[in-house]
This record gives sequence, structure tokens and C-alpha cells, in this order.
Amino acid sequence: MKGIFKKYWENLISKIIFIKIMAESRRVPFSRIILSVGITYLISVLRKCKISTEPLKIAYARHKQKLIRAPKILANLETLRVCITYSCNKECSFCYSRSFQEEFKHHMVLSDFDFLLNWAKLQGWKAIRFLGGEPTVHPEFKSILSMTEKKGFYIDLSTNGLFNSEISLFLGDKVVRSINFSYPQDENNRDEKKLFHQNLKNAMDKETELIMSCVIYPDKEDWRQVIDLASKYRPNIVVRFSMVLPNNEKCSSFERVRENFKKMSRQALDIANYALKNHVTFHFYRPFLRCMLSDADFDYLDSISPFVYYTRCPLNLGDNYAGLRLTVNPDLSCYPCPVVRTGGVKIGPKVNLSDIEHRFKHVVSTMSAQPLMDSCKTCDFFAKYQRQIKQKSFDLADKTVCQGGCFGYR
Repeated sequence: MKGIFKKYWENLISKIIFIKIMAESRRVPFSRIILSVGITYLISVLRKCKISTEPLKIAYARHKQKLIRAPKILANLETLRVCITYSCNKECSFCYSRSFQEEFKHHMVLSDFDFLLNWAKLQGWKAIRFLGGEPTVHPEFKSILSMTEKKGFYIDLSTNGLFNSEISLFLGDKVVRSINFSYPQDENNRDEKKLFHQNLKNAMDKETELIMSCVIYPDKEDWRQVIDLASKYRPNIVVRFSMVLPNNEKCSSFERVRENFKKMSRQALDIANYALKNHVTFHFYRPFLRCMLSDADFDYLDSISPFVYYTRCPLNLGDNYAGLRLTVNPDLSCYPCPVVRTGGVKIGPKVNLSDIEHRFKHVVSTMSAQPLMDSCKTCDFFAKYQRQIKQKSFDLADKTVCQGGCFGYR
């Protein structure tokens, strides 16, 4: 009983901290924050007591939509992204990192990972997000999770969901704060589909935040299947959508994305409508280009939730830049972001966060000043973004600026 009380008390404290963060964002009225947090928390408790009705599910999704992506939360520095391997058990066409297997042929060794955990603790990180490749194919994956837990880190996992039952059971015993399932959008055999759905279902039984990711293609409508699946499990899961990113094998390119701006913007609106109809909590993950949508379209998305989309990311905070998306490779080299492949820093005993900041701050600032397309040069939204960078001002939720899409396009 004491343990249960402690767990609920810690959860309540985290909610209070969340309310403070949301209030500081100044994008949602304080009364609405209190109402939405209170309702989602109450419904969560009722669900644990096996009280779950359709009206409760609808209310949960509607209020959680207001809370999932506050600017202050996106700019939180607590999570270090770690790619313990770039090996994978699939070859998804939409994966921006699959060609990294040639550059990083080996898994991260346990001694390097142990050093990284100690280094991360000294630098102030509180959580580790495992990326890849597919993290669960690392031969020492269970040992890596145990080491992470013992060092006191929260654990976040990004996975394709095709791990075996042994891993699934093990995840339930660990302090896994969230699992991000990448929806299988390529052809999968019957056994793979069954495994994905089984692992997703097993995760539903754990007290773990669940996210399902889907890439938006101009010529596909996989997103309908994702929303249908999320609807089946609502309100347990949040769905995030991302525009397709160029990868090193040139299977996709920004030129292709640009040619289909109208189709993709139409898809964004269709996704919003379909998700609302099915009471599914969702958001768009990477920055939109402001020119993709009309003012009316943007106002409509904003009416759903003030944070359902963004036109800039927290990677560039000017003088406040602090490794917001720092991603560590298997050899302990690092990138400023999973999709921004620029090196120059390898983590070691004599390297601290300020060294990395110094290197990547310049890289990201240079990238920020470069227009993505010729049309960006005469765009008022991009011009305002550049002025804010020069003035060292920052407001992630300001939709009157545009950074020209995800830096991965550059």
C-alpha cells in the first residue's frame, strides 16, 4: 500500500510540474491547463479501476490533445538520444538512417555505453532514448537497459515493434517511460504483422506512455490504418505524423516532397479530420513549411490544439543552444540531431557538453541562415525567423515565423 501511495504521489507531483511548464508557455490559458490535466489524470485513475466508457475515452483524447506538445516540453533538455546500433531487422523505405549501417558497422560495446551513462549523468541528462537502427537487435540490449536503470535514468525506446517475446516481457520489468512504435508502412509478412500487433498489445498492459509514428507520403494513405489501430486502443496511445525525410540512399528527396506540397497539405487536413472523428490524440512531428498551408488551414489546425504542428524546431535556440537533440552514435561520435548528419565531436573523458555546444551551435546557426528554396528568400515568415535568430529571441509556438522545414531537408 505504501508503494502504491508513493507511486501516485510522484505522479501527482509530475502533473504539477507539467502544469507549471504549460503555464510558462503562455499559449494555453492557465484555467484550461488545470482543467485538462485534472480531467486526464482523473480518467487515468478511473481506467485503472476498470471504469472505462466511450464518453470517458472521448474526453480523455480531447483534453490530452491540448497537453502533448507544449513548447517548454519540446525545449526540455533531459533526454539524450543514443543509437546503440544501426543494424536493423527491416529495410524500411522511409528510414532516413538505414545507410548508416555502412558508416557504423559495429554495435556500441558495453564499456563505451557504461562510460556514456556516467558522462551523461555528469552533464545533467535524466533520460536516455534508444534509437537506431533497431535498438532491440543489439545482442546486449537487455544488459544495456539494466545498466541504464541502475544509473537512475528514465528509459525511452524507439522501435519497429518486431522484437521477440523475451524482449517484450523484459520491457515490462524495466523503468521504460515511453515506447515509440514505428508503424510498418512497407510490405510485411503475416508473422511480422502479428508480432507487431502482439507487442503493441502487450505494451498496452504496461504503465508506459505509448506513441505510434507514421510517415506521410504524397501518394500513400497508410495513415488511415494507423488512426484505425490507435482508435482501437484509445485513449492509450498518441499518434505522431512526420513528412518523409530525404535519406542517404536518395530513395526520397526534398525535390519530390516539394512537388507534392499540395497533396501533403491536403493529407495533413484529412489526417486531422479523421483523427478527430475517431477521438485519437495526434500531432505532426517535424516542422511544417508555412507555405504549405493557407491561413485558414493553419487556423483550423490551431483550433484543434495550439501545439498540433510547428513551423520551427527547438534545435536552434541561439545563445541558449544546449544540445537539444544531441544524438550519440555507436562509436560515441555525435550529431546535433538524428537527422542532421554533421560530425566533428566524439565524446570522451576530456569532452563536456560545452565543447559540443560550441561546435554544433555554429553549425546550426549557419544552417538556419540558409534558405531551403528560392521562394524562402522573399518569404516574410522566413525573414522574421532570421530576424529572431539575429535578435536572439525564441518562441517555438510563434506561427508567424518559418525556418524552412526540418533541417534534415538541407
